[in-house]
Amino acid sequence: MSNPGRDDAEAAGSGASGKDSVMKNRWRWIAVLTLLLLSLGFQIFTWRSVQEIKNAAPAPTNSSLLENLQTELAEMNQTLNSLAREQRWLQDCVFLLDKNNSRQENMAVQVNAIFSRMGEAETPFILYRPKGEAEWTEEELRQEKALEYSTRVLLSPYYEYEYMMTARGAMEISSDTALIPYSVYGLPRWSTDLKVSFASGSNAVDFTIFVLISQNMPLPEMRPVSVRLRVESDGLDPESVDFTEDRNAAGAWSTTWTLADASVVNDISVFIDVTYENGLTRSEPFELLKDRVGYEISRS
Repeated sequence: MSNPGRDDAEAAGSGASGKDSVMKNRWRWIAVLTLLLLSLGFQIFTWRSVQEIKNAAPAPTNSSLLENLQTELAEMNQTLNSLAREQRWLQDCVFLLDKNNSRQENMAVQVNAIFSRMGEAETPFILYRPKGEAEWTEEELRQEKALEYSTRVLLSPYYEYEYMMTARGAMEISSDTALIPYSVYGLPRWSTDLKVSFASGSNAVDFTIFVLISQNMPLPEMRPVSVRLRVESDGLDPESVDFTEDRNAAGAWSTTWTLADASVVNDISVFIDVTYENGLTRSEPFELLKDRVGYEISRS
């Protein structure tokens, strides 16, 4: 048999306990939510701080990284070249034209050489010859400073020369064979240009060709006196066209030439010959003509 008083008391106690449980759960969720909000706030603060640091000191871009790498490689290459140079016996060799002692047929050239070592019982020589010949001409080098030596040689402007250094005495040693720079003669530099005009209704093409020769000539004998266009092809006689010097523009030469059939431009060889007062003729292939015609044909 139930006891009404007891049941009411238990029900009241059970109700109070349920309210406490609900309140505890509510405070627990409030605490968790508060922690999540604090954590989110901290992350936002940290993110902003990182962004400010990045903006204040931006990370290097790919371009700057590449520049740094190129600089390091250049420094490494310079170091390797320096080490290799220290191992070479002939450190440096410079050729300078002696204008005062040069003549039309013979160019007096000053030779300045620097060696890495030279024994007291050793005498250095320069051996030189026209390129392709077998016999060497030699001149003894005189000492200027500790390891610096010099001499003067006579060279013909008609030839390219190759040379080597050697030392005889207690121990014989030689350098590699190399070419004397052809520019040592101070030959005037020159450049070329042209205009292309296709004739309508045919394969003919007209050229107006310009040659500009600088006035950098050390000797009067190196003055250019004629410029000629030379055309060669298999099975045909060579063709040549003279340039005319522009008296109003120093060093300027020009000519016109017609190619009857532009399609054969790759079958011909074109050269520009420059002849100087001393009789020397320099010849260079005129590749610009082929390149320009090919470009014009492909463009049209």
